Formats: sequence, structure tokens, C-alpha cells
Amino acid sequence: MKRALLPLVVLGLFVSLSVRGEEPRRSGKGLEVLPADLKAPNAEVTNDAAFIARRNAAGAGDPKPVPKQAKGYGLAELSVFLSKGDTHTILPKGSIIYCPDKFSSLIANRAAGKPVAWPDFLIANRNWVSTHEVTLAQVRGEAPLSEEDRKAFATAGHLVVATLRGNPITVLPVPATKP
Repeated sequence: MKRALLPLVVLGLFVSLSVRGEEPRRSGKGLEVLPADLKAPNAEVTNDAAFIARRNAAGAGDPKPVPKQAKGYGLAELSVFLSKGDTHTILPKGSIIYCPDKFSSLIANRAAGKPVAWPDFLIANRNWVSTHEVTLAQVRGEAPLSEEDRKAFATAGHLVVATLRGNPITVLPVPATKP
């Protein structure tokens, strides 16, 4: 008899709590938490005229046009293009250490034609392009190219590209010593 009475007591307790009219517990989630007068997100978006009016009210005036500055450190600005026919290759500036006058027209600051990798371009143009392996001291501008090398470049009559471990590299000029 006592066991049958326990479920009736629990049921009566729940009924009495729900009859009292208590407000249901809020979870902090869902639409019931939002304010009743909530507007759409784009209802407060301002337009250009409102921005201009606000800027003029602050006394800032019209913005002044700023000229576009040239980029000095892009790939094209730090490179030189060597072209022959409808192909070209890209080399770092300062990597051409000797160029006869007859080949100066083949050096450009812009790409023209189909790009070709340096090794392929060198193989295809071996009759007028040659390489010279330089040392790290020569690359840094600490040691000059020897006079023997310069005479050999002039005798061969080829355009000479400085390389380090087979790859083109910029060779800095040796600073002039002060007397």
C-alpha cells in the first residue's frame, strides 16, 4: 500500500507546481530571449550621402587624391629579361656581367613572348650566351672580377651571365676606394 502511495504523492506535487502559474524557466537560448522590437541588421546601414554629411559635420572636408606610388620591389622591378625571337627568360638585375654591343638589344625590362626556364633558354642559345661561375666574395662586391676574365669575355664575344652553383645571381659592384 505504501508503494502505491508514493507515485500518487509525486504526481500530486507536479500538478500543484504547474497549477500555480509559474513562468517556465528560460534557457537563455532561442527567440524568447531576443527583444520584441528587434530590427533587421540592414535597417541601420548608412549610405554614402550620410557618410559624407557626417564627415563634413566633423570638419574633415573632401579627401585629397593621393598619387599612386610605384612599387620598387616587385619581381619585374628587380629583374631583367633576356629575349631571343619569341621566347624570353628572367634574370636578376646585375647578373649580366658582360654584354657586347650587338646583344644589347636583346636585354629588356619587360617580358615579351613565351617565358622559358633559364636552363632551357641557355641550352637553346649557347651560341651567344655563356655563364661564368663567381665566388661569394665577388657576389658581395668584396672582390672584383679578374682582368683575365674580362679579356676572355671580350675575346669570346658572348653575353656573359654570372652564376653561383649554376644559377644566375646578382653581382654587386666593388666600391671604389678613396685615395
